[in-house]
Amino acid sequence: MARSDTVERATTLGVLLLIALGLWLMNRIGIVPLQLGAFSAAEIGQKLGPLFVTALFIERAVEVIMSTWRAQRAKLIEFERDLLPENQRAAKERELLEYKTSTMHLAFKLGFSLGLVFAVLGVRALAPFLADPALTGKDELQQRLFAGADMLMSATVLGGGADGIHKLMALLIDFFEKLRKDVAGAGGPARPAAGGAGSVAGHLHDPGA
Repeated sequence: MARSDTVERATTLGVLLLIALGLWLMNRIGIVPLQLGAFSAAEIGQKLGPLFVTALFIERAVEVIMSTWRAQRAKLIEFERDLLPENQRAAKERELLEYKTSTMHLAFKLGFSLGLVFAVLGVRALAPFLADPALTGKDELQQRLFAGADMLMSATVLGGGADGIHKLMALLIDFFEKLRKDVAGAGGPARPAAGGAGSVAGHLHDPGA
């Protein structure tokens, strides 16, 4: 059996198990759906600010560690490849590609591990956007499960780097702005939007904001 087939079957089995677990928990403890809050662009910047800044530091730390640990070996492989005639470089090219791929995997694992540390310490991605981050009145098991899922999600986002969080910020601003307009159009209470994506970026970089 090919490795790709094994990975695909394991992934499918994992998804089915998660679905079964979710259905069992819903019937077992009566999980209540969580509600999102409504936020302006500036508030989104404040909520994602700790995640963004932490991701920047993690990204830089991973870069320093990996360049110190792995870069020299890559340069050596490239040097050995360049010494060979053009028609004899295929093996070294493959070795270099495999080495760079393994380096990328190690970098993500390191970033995820560092992200998990900060997620445990309180840098979270999902909870700040709930109408009730403390899940007041919810079942204790639901609170713990959400906290664990939030930590894993936050660690993954942090391990992916600051650029992904910046894109996420822009998407969230568009989403909440559309939600605000829909609520206003339906006759509900509307909250004023405090600037757009540019104002959020400025808020993160302006200490006086």
